[in-house]
Amino acid sequence: MTIEWSVVAGLLYTEIAVTILLLVPWIKPKIWRTIFKSRIGQVIGQYAKRSALIMGALLFMLFVDALRLTRKYSLINDQMQGTGTAAADAVVHAHLFHSERNEYITGFSLLLFLVISRIVKIIHRMSDCESSAESALRQAHDTSKSMTESQGEKEKKKVMKRELEGELSLTRAERDNLLNHSNVLQKEYDELLTKLKKHQI
Repeated sequence: MTIEWSVVAGLLYTEIAVTILLLVPWIKPKIWRTIFKSRIGQVIGQYAKRSALIMGALLFMLFVDALRLTRKYSLINDQMQGTGTAAADAVVHAHLFHSERNEYITGFSLLLFLVISRIVKIIHRMSDCESSAESALRQAHDTSKSMTESQGEKEKKKVMKRELEGELSLTRAERDNLLNHSNVLQKEYDELLTKLKKHQI
């Protein structure tokens, strides 16, 4: 295996490990969000878009090249059926095997590259949705708390109003009693005045 295909195979193994790590269920999107928002994650994110495009283009070119070589050696193999020597046949089969292996390696690398980029976008969306849901829950909790506080204040106002109305009715009753008492006293005073006038005459 040449150096370029060894690098592609190493990339494939790395992509498999990253995919498994991203799909681990007990690492929540919140944790991934903190990792992506960290300094290292932001530094990697700055260069990730450019390098991802370059890597995707390279993988695509290598995949097309591997397809071309596979087709080429398949045609040579078909043409040599029963006409070539065993050594030539073995060489063609070896080249065909290597080109097919390279085709599978680059094809799976390209596929996992696309899968990883999609998983990362989904994790970002999930973490954004979770954070917005948490803020909405917090806001709803604060609103319900303020509403219960305002309802409590309304209840207090109602109780105070009832107390004031009770005090007002008591005051009115006392006023009526005082008026009745003053009327009785006025009558008695008038009677005393009339008696006094009679005695003076």
